[in-house]
Order: sequence, then C-alpha cells, then structure tokens
Amino acid sequence: MTCVWWKQQAWAVVAMVGLLMTGGLRAEIPATATLVDAESTLFFTHAVNMPEFREKADNTNLGKLFADESMKPFTDHLEQLIWDEWTARHSEPDVTFEDLVKLPSGEAAMILSKLEDGTIGSSMILDVTDRKAEVDDFLKKAENSLIAEGAKKSTSTVSGIEIVFYDVPAPETDGLLRKAGEKGSLYYFYAEDCLAMATNKPLLTAIIERLKNPEKPFNLEDDAEFSRIMKACAAQAGDLNPDARGFVRPFPLAEASRAERDEPWDEYEDGPDPLRIAREAGFFKLEAIGGYLNLDIDRTYDTMWRAMVIAKPPYEKGMRMMKTPAGEMFKLPGFVPADVASVVTVFWDVKEAFEGFASVFDAYIEEPNAFEDLIESQKDEEYGTGIDMREDLAGLTGNQALFIGDVRLPVTTNSRQNIMAIQTTDPERLAANIAKSFKGDPNTKTRTVNGHLFYEVSDEPPPPTPEDPNPKPLPPTGVAVAFGHLLISSHIPMMEKILQYSEGEQSSDWKALGPDDTEYNFVMKLLDQKVEGPESFRGFDRVTQSVQPTYELIKQGNLRDDDSLLGRILQLAIDDEDRFRKIKGELLPDYEVVRRFLGPGGFSGKTEDWGWSVFGFTLRK
Repeated sequence: MTCVWWKQQAWAVVAMVGLLMTGGLRAEIPATATLVDAESTLFFTHAVNMPEFREKADNTNLGKLFADESMKPFTDHLEQLIWDEWTARHSEPDVTFEDLVKLPSGEAAMILSKLEDGTIGSSMILDVTDRKAEVDDFLKKAENSLIAEGAKKSTSTVSGIEIVFYDVPAPETDGLLRKAGEKGSLYYFYAEDCLAMATNKPLLTAIIERLKNPEKPFNLEDDAEFSRIMKACAAQAGDLNPDARGFVRPFPLAEASRAERDEPWDEYEDGPDPLRIAREAGFFKLEAIGGYLNLDIDRTYDTMWRAMVIAKPPYEKGMRMMKTPAGEMFKLPGFVPADVASVVTVFWDVKEAFEGFASVFDAYIEEPNAFEDLIESQKDEEYGTGIDMREDLAGLTGNQALFIGDVRLPVTTNSRQNIMAIQTTDPERLAANIAKSFKGDPNTKTRTVNGHLFYEVSDEPPPPTPEDPNPKPLPPTGVAVAFGHLLISSHIPMMEKILQYSEGEQSSDWKALGPDDTEYNFVMKLLDQKVEGPESFRGFDRVTQSVQPTYELIKQGNLRDDDSLLGRILQLAIDDEDRFRKIKGELLPDYEVVRRFLGPGGFSGKTEDWGWSVFGFTLRK
C-alpha cells in the first residue's frame, strides 16, 4: 500500500508544484493524456512546452514577485521544507525542485489517481527528449541523497522497462507534510524519452502499458467529461492555444482524500460531515471541473483562464440553489463603495434557491422535512414569528443579487467582510416582515445608521472542544432592507459602511464603484470585448486587497484561521497544527512589496445546458 505521507502530500504537490508542471500545448492532441487511465483519474494537469511556460511564468506578476530579492528568504525556506519531505533529510539536498522542473523538454503531466483501497496515489510523466545527460545527473544525485539517508533501492521489470523503487525511511520528527514514523515510497522509470514517477507500482505499470500500447482504450482523452470540457475550451479560445490544461473530479477527490484520515469522520467530535451533507443534498451532481490557462498575453493580460463546470440538469434538491438564469448585466447600484475589494453581480433564482436549501438544512439536521417543519412552526403567531418564510421573505425577492467583499485593516482573522444584496420586489413589505420576525429575539438588537434601520444578530459561541475549551462567539451579522435590496452582512462594520450611502444627491465623501473607477472601468470594458451574449454572473476583483489577509495571516503565523479559498487549499495541503508552525511566515517581506506586483482581475460566467462556462483574467501591473 502506498505510504500515508505521499497520499497526504498530494494536495501540497498540486498547490506548490502542479502549476510549474504545466506549459503550452501544440495544436494536435498531446500524447500524455493517452497514457493516463480515465476511470481512476481524480486530478490531471498537463503541459507541453515547459521552457516556454517557464519563460512566460517568469514574466507574470507572480513570477516577478517571487524573483524579487525580498522574497528570497521565504522561498528558499519553503523549498527546503518541501524538499526535506521528499528526501526525508534535514540538510542541504543534492537536487532541488528547480532541478526537477528544468528536466522536461516538452510535455509534462501530474496526476492524482484513486487506488484500489479508495485512497490517493500520485504520479508524474515528463517528456525528457534530448535531456539524457540532465536526467542521468538528476537521478544519480537523487539516489545518492536517498541512499545516504537510509533508503533501500530495488528494481523490477515490466514489459522490458526497468522500474526503480526506493523505500524511503521515516523522519524522526514531524515535518511540513509528513509526520514522524511515516515511511515513503518512490517508483520511477526512464525509457523512450519518458521519465515517470509514482507513489505506487500499479500506477507506474499502467503508464508503461499505455506507453507500449497508445491505442489502449479508456484513456483520459476518451473520458466524456474531460472531452466535453476541452472541446468547449477550444471552441471559446479560438486560435489561442493554452499554456496549461487542468481537470478535476471534485467530490471523488474529496472522498479519496477522506480515506487518508487515520480515523473515520466523527460527527460528534468533528462536526457535521460536509461530504455526507453534499451527497444527501444532491451536490454530487457536480461531476467535473476543468479548463485552460494562458500566461502573459498581449502585454495586457497577466493570466487568462477558461473553466468549464460539468453539472448536467435537471437540478434537484440542493442544486436548485445553483440556478443562475442569463440576462443583460445590470449596472452596479450606487451603494457599492468605490474602495471595496471585490464585487460579483449575478442573476439568481432566489425562490428556487430557498426551496433547494431545504435539502441542505435537512441533511445538516439529519431529519427529513426538518426545513418544512421549521417553516410551518414559524407561521404560528403564538409560538413562532407569524411569518411564512416562503411567501413573506423568499417570495418578495427578485432575480438579481450582489456579493460584495471588503478587507478591514489591520489584518486580523475577522478582516474579510462580505455583504450579500438581493433585489426585492416589495421593499416595504419585506422590511415589515423582517421586523416582525426579529421581534422579541434576545440575540437581536436594532441599530440605525444614516437613517437606515438594521438588525445586529448575535449568536451563541460554539461548543467547547479539547483544542478550544473557551471558544469565542462568531462576530455579529447584520440584516437590513435598504435601497431596494435585502442586505445581509457577515460583519457589522461592513453593514455600517454600506448604509452611509444616501439615495439621490451624494456628499463629496461618498464615492461609488462604477465608470469613474479606472481599474473597474478597464476590466469591464475588456469583459465586454471578450464575452458575447447574455451572462449569468460577472465579477471584479482588486487582487491587491483580496489576497492581503491570506498573506498577512501567513506572516503572522495564523494561516489556520484563514477562511478564503486559497487559505482552505493551503490548510488542506498541510493539515496539521505542528506543520503550520514550521512555516516561518516572518520571513515574508512587508505587504507593500507585494502590492506593487499585483493587478486587478475580472470574470464572466454563462449557464450552459451541461453546467457553466467561466472566462476570467488578471491584468499586468
């Protein structure tokens, strides 16, 4: 069985190395995907022209940032930590990740696969044509490092190709990605201008079989979801060939990752199982995500990406929450402040979403019809609120919504603040119904800002755990009806900021996000040029503001508390409190250094008959 270390570090490899293993594609179908088994593939990222990709990557905003001298102490530290895991040693390695990513002369691929026991195995396939001297030198140095630290080497032969195996010793202490006592396994072969590495011999054997017989059926190019995604991307991209392709089956990957756990999920200790809830609520309808990535385009775009989400209708249960009908994008209302970090406009069937939420609620509570029972109980004037949630709340919403994100400085664990604004069809009636629903609630108090009434809703602290015996309550949230919208904020300061707006003539202190904002206006014009036809959603992002909380929390040593998507990915990769402490965030430079390397971005999404297609980009600084 593949060692736990390699399975656990698969996510880290994806996050920290996977993008380095991707490059530009030739016009014809690349050979690498034909070497990959379709049925077992959970994640796939592919490249063809590695030297070209590296050159482009170095010229991007991030490439220039990581090349900056001020970042070198941290990048050197991080590379050493990761490579220590690879070699099970804690001294200067003979080979580095830089040596590895320089090896391919053409194609490169990284794959995460589901093994027979339900867990994850990882593999790499590199085209190393005309790199024999470099490959021989790399393999020799790697072997010297492994043998010096006690690794045991053995060989076997499959279809005339020699497979080399290293039984890697366990570290004595916990590392960034591998715990003390966890042994490692590494298999590789080098033949026919191909260098392939894997954590499991059957994975490598399968690659050899397809290398010897490229016509063997059921490779990844034959997969229905993979093929649909790549054809859709190609149709939208036109003559622009991608620099990278990616593909993932999110829920099968999550289930395989769950199989890595030492113990089964305990809902009493770990809380409600998100995978169980997703399955029961119907979200496993989301089958696959994949797309194209391009770098350094026309001296304008830093990155450009196309993502396809396969989730074929009909949408039932919780998937009813995902219905986003298309329409002509609406103008931002004046209450969106000019200095926010991000804003997303979306056409959203809120009434359908309300009905779909019932499945999520029932799965969370683990009782059938729990949400319907709640609706009925709230109708009672004596024991409930006297409100019909379906008719008196959800029934008064429109089909347009805004999601506004902001960052409150200085950065703390509560710096990310968001507000959802849902269009209403009868603001006065909705406001009266909300007032009635909150009447007498001991956890709610009324506040007034700039003449606008809103409700500050507090919550009880979560139950204590061994890790946190004295948990703090979550920050109060805010609810209001103003400017023809139902406003729901994650934090009170965000609500107070929005309510400073006054309809009609504005004071000189108020600046709204719109055409007068240079960054926003430029991003919207580019989206108008690139996207044709009705859209379902559109977004704008000031990357300099959006990533600052994650950066500062890493610098403070509080990455565990970051609830952003990037933060969650990094947490999943590291997955251990002791390992978090090994990251020396204090080596990062001041964020003002980072700020000058990052440009804004935008994206647009359309609803398709098989799911969604999304186009997005970030701009050169």
